[in-house]
Amino acid sequence: MRHAIARRFHAGQTGEVDGIPFRILRGKKKPDDLVLELYAGGQWRRIRMDLGFLLAAFFFENEEVLYPPSGRRQIGGDYYMRECWDAIYYGWESAAQKLRQERAQRVQRLMFANTTPEEVNFEHKYPRLKAVDRTMPPKGGQ
Repeated sequence: MRHAIARRFHAGQTGEVDGIPFRILRGKKKPDDLVLELYAGGQWRRIRMDLGFLLAAFFFENEEVLYPPSGRRQIGGDYYMRECWDAIYYGWESAAQKLRQERAQRVQRLMFANTTPEEVNFEHKYPRLKAVDRTMPPKGGQ
């Protein structure tokens, strides 16, 4: 395998992410094919790559809007992509654990400064144009 030392996922593997159960089953394309299913809406649903692309595009864009690139360090979408590579190299659990630790550190910093994540002290001092505020030209030449 190109990026991982050994395959981490295997048929029969189960778990839960954010309260959503998942399982890995054998696929049908080739002998080593695996498929991912999530339990949602009272049934197991096979997850296709389309959903992965949607999730990647959504999280990249969201991070890019919240933390625009500054040139000084990897933030925004670059941060998200770096963490995706960490998930590939070191496992998704490792990347998820790192994210939880960073969130906890942020909460600690806010508590130390007597602020909360809901406060918008930064936003009113340093407003920025968000993607939803930008006008988009119509598609198709209309």
